[in-house]
Amino acid sequence: MWSSITLPKARTVIATSTLVASSYLYVAYRGHDQRALSSSEVADARDAIVAHIAPSMSTTTMSSSSLSTTPQSHDALASQHLQNLSKYGTTVVKNTLSPKQLVEWNRITKGVFDGGAQNKNNNNSSSSIVWQSGRAHCHISKNSIHCNKMTCVGCNCNESSTEEIRDTWWDNLLERRRRRRSSNGETLPPIHLQDIVQSYFQLHGIQRYMLTDIQFLNAYPQSTNQIWHRDNTSRGLTAIVALCNIRDNGPTEMLLGSHESNFSLWSHWWNTIQNCFIRNGDLDTQKPAPLLLLLGCIDAGDALLYDARIFHRGRGYYNNSIHSDKIYDDGENDVIIDRPVLVLRWDAANTPPPGAGIIVTSMNAYVGSMMYASLFVLRKITAYCN
Repeated sequence: MWSSITLPKARTVIATSTLVASSYLYVAYRGHDQRALSSSEVADARDAIVAHIAPSMSTTTMSSSSLSTTPQSHDALASQHLQNLSKYGTTVVKNTLSPKQLVEWNRITKGVFDGGAQNKNNNNSSSSIVWQSGRAHCHISKNSIHCNKMTCVGCNCNESSTEEIRDTWWDNLLERRRRRRSSNGETLPPIHLQDIVQSYFQLHGIQRYMLTDIQFLNAYPQSTNQIWHRDNTSRGLTAIVALCNIRDNGPTEMLLGSHESNFSLWSHWWNTIQNCFIRNGDLDTQKPAPLLLLLGCIDAGDALLYDARIFHRGRGYYNNSIHSDKIYDDGENDVIIDRPVLVLRWDAANTPPPGAGIIVTSMNAYVGSMMYASLFVLRKITAYCN
């Protein structure tokens, strides 16, 4: 039988099989992809963040008579965040903004985006706001009145002058602020977002890094999925600071582990297969299932900090109904049904963003889509087999 199959026929069979498989994968991906997130998906994401991605601010020990809680040290917390960034490509920094700061930032961003929902189809409504996929991106220049306040997000420091921000490297700026606060007799808290940023670059031997992008970002109801992408092909960090509870209203979605230098589509497929079988008990049940996909369903005031090389995207805010998960009182009796966040991005001085041209960006979008689709299909197959 095999002798009757010629090389041209074999090529035709392979090409046809590949086309059919790719078509099925594409249809499955599109059908699964463009939908509102379910409450169970959001709950699973919240559980994953608590269990793996957000280090606890304290440790609990049990004595013969009672339980005692001890705050974790600065070094211990920094180490856990750096381990998360190394293993998964992301970490969650709790309480980056205080309740008072939340009220202030919601007031500021509301003023910037006020009336923006009515002008979504008008690209000339504001020279500083760029509309994309139902999202409003307001990029903050270093001459903006909001720049000084943004540079203090996640470091609890006094604001610096615009000249100081423009004319210094970021690590030197943070160190000067720290010395200034210590000389004033202030007690430094356990850990801050920008402490982790500084430790990350120091760990990887990057002497000079800078704040390359700061923006207000608002996702409106009926916004759509972004393409899968990387912020940079070289090391860097991006922080998304939530100004409201992020649930099914447009969370950032990540393919964990895709930041690693040896990452490939084939390794992702193998990890996906392992993950599916582990979850269904076919492999060592004592080994924890690797996390492969994460929805950044974080609370108001928390920061999602991730490696610039990780494959990620903003999910669409498909459901425009108002329910408890979307409602957040900004302290002034205003209910927020949009999804405002602050975005800060740091890159090494010698590898500024984006680090990739149109061709590589298009390839990344394709690879990210294939990884996400394969994860969905393999889970469906293993669920059916079990």
